[in-house]
Amino acid sequence: MKLTIRQLKLLQYISDFPGMSLDDYSKALNISVSTLKTEFKHMESLLQKYHVRIDISGKNSLQIWGKENLTHLLIDSRNFLEFPLDSQIILLLLLTDDFVVLQNIADKLFVSKSKIEKSMPDILKKYPNDFQSLRHYGIRCIMPEAEKRALFAKLLVTYFKGIDLLKEAEEFHAMHFPIFDYIDKNSAVLANNIINVLQNNKDFTFTDESVCQLFLCFLLMIDNYKNKSSRVVSDIFVNIVQDLPNSRMYLKSAKDISTMVGIKNNNEICYICYMLMSVRKQNVFDIKEIVNQMQDVIYKIFDMINEHLSIDLSQDNELLNSLSLHIYATVLRKDMLKPANIDCRFNDLCYQYPISFEMAVIASQIIKEQYQYNVSQNEMIYLLLHFQVAIERLKTQDRKVRAIIICHYGMAAATLIATKINSLFGAIKIVGCYSMYDFLQLKKHNYDLILSTEKITKTKTPVIYVSPAVRENELEQILRFINNKNVTNVLRLILMDATVLYYEKANDVKSLLSDVIQTLVDNKNVDSKYLESVLERESISPTDIGCFAVPHGNPNFVNKTKLLIISLDKGIKWNKSIVKYIFLFAVSREDFQKNFAPLTIFYKKLMQLNLNREKIKLLKQTNLKNNLIKLLEI
Repeated sequence: MKLTIRQLKLLQYISDFPGMSLDDYSKALNISVSTLKTEFKHMESLLQKYHVRIDISGKNSLQIWGKENLTHLLIDSRNFLEFPLDSQIILLLLLTDDFVVLQNIADKLFVSKSKIEKSMPDILKKYPNDFQSLRHYGIRCIMPEAEKRALFAKLLVTYFKGIDLLKEAEEFHAMHFPIFDYIDKNSAVLANNIINVLQNNKDFTFTDESVCQLFLCFLLMIDNYKNKSSRVVSDIFVNIVQDLPNSRMYLKSAKDISTMVGIKNNNEICYICYMLMSVRKQNVFDIKEIVNQMQDVIYKIFDMINEHLSIDLSQDNELLNSLSLHIYATVLRKDMLKPANIDCRFNDLCYQYPISFEMAVIASQIIKEQYQYNVSQNEMIYLLLHFQVAIERLKTQDRKVRAIIICHYGMAAATLIATKINSLFGAIKIVGCYSMYDFLQLKKHNYDLILSTEKITKTKTPVIYVSPAVRENELEQILRFINNKNVTNVLRLILMDATVLYYEKANDVKSLLSDVIQTLVDNKNVDSKYLESVLERESISPTDIGCFAVPHGNPNFVNKTKLLIISLDKGIKWNKSIVKYIFLFAVSREDFQKNFAPLTIFYKKLMQLNLNREKIKLLKQTNLKNNLIKLLEI
């Protein structure tokens, strides 16, 4: 059984939102309820195979059994996904050297000529310079050879997993398109042998997606050569490879591959080298060289993220390495090999990981500025995932505080201070020891704390004054700074993930709280009983602090910690105050049990801000979260 794109989307909606009604699903897919019911009927046998049953109960609701098996079905869905007619036409043209008339295309694809006539204008519009259409002759592909191979891989890669490539090619031939009517099976065997050689090479490890892309590109290249075709790639790859300082190891592997195939053309050897360098990898021997090449761009991304989102990623070496490798391959690859469509919906990920999405947008802008390369939505998902992993590391690990030592007693005294600090505080990393003169010459700011034996007049970085003996009261100050810094990291992430709601005015506190807490209930952050606990807490002791209010409820009714920020244009009477900003901090019981210090720190900082009317005026509706982070010094 094959799945249409619409059926796949329907299964994804059911998996993600199993409680929706038939009307909800039909609106999401922009189809009628009767069409929706027909789709369920068509998928019945496939659902049974995965032990999933969907029954329509009543007029507008579904009963779903075996929901836990939907994920397995969705993972396998690429095998069942229908190969669209437009893709079949393009693939046929890619694999045919001469002109083909529309009737022959229709006959080979077993469809009517009218269907081909309907699809062809869109194809020619999408690829205006790649397909030639001449009256009385038909249509043919005039795409450059390297681009032809890239498009061939792009069309087919969704249907390959990289586990058993020959078997996957046979399945594609049987289920979607008779590819072996056009390509010799022996070419597939040789392409698979090349992949086996590459996978045994310990110098670099490719992702499964890259293995599939390489297999498909090599398949077309080998088949051309076996058929004594004169089609070879241009010499552009010779120039590209010559300009790359770390191509030596890849060029050696490329020459080994060309020997296996019997190719002596230097353009093709350099094309193979380019392919090996540009596809995504999990491990590479030359990661240090790549990081050195990409360091300026990556740190520019980190600086921009810190400036816009107040999140410092500059000490995450894992992110530095993975992002360098990812962007290097993306920029080198450019439009030659697009990544496969990841099994996630772009909008869903944006809403689920809003901070990571903002980071991906920033990275995309810098990539465009630096390399004149437009990052696609699908590539942006990969960037988003890299950043989300880094954020999870920030949440689960106490990042080391980077400190520098400024000492006018000389290097021996500075080393003594550094040694003592390192032995007492595992959370501190001494990143440099300087004289005052050397410190003033520093151009790059890569530290969180200054430990100094002499007075510093101008710096935005916190300073703790120490003596070579590092006395007990100095140690207490350092410990206090470390604790606050780690809490601040968590609090900053919570603030950036907060939901901001804007109101012109509100009639009363109860109706306003009822309205905003419904947002948390709808997003499953809290149970419906949470509202009652908030109102009960307010009746005991109102939580207004000047123009701020900080209502909160019972953690037992909170599923996931979330901060809601409500901004009111005209303010609302709250006990004795006129409140313009409400901070509803819903904290889960699990987070409270971890000694949830961010909540306490946040309230203390709000109380301090409340005493400064001039600063409060700087809180504007635009960039409210960023303004808060700056004003609260988080």
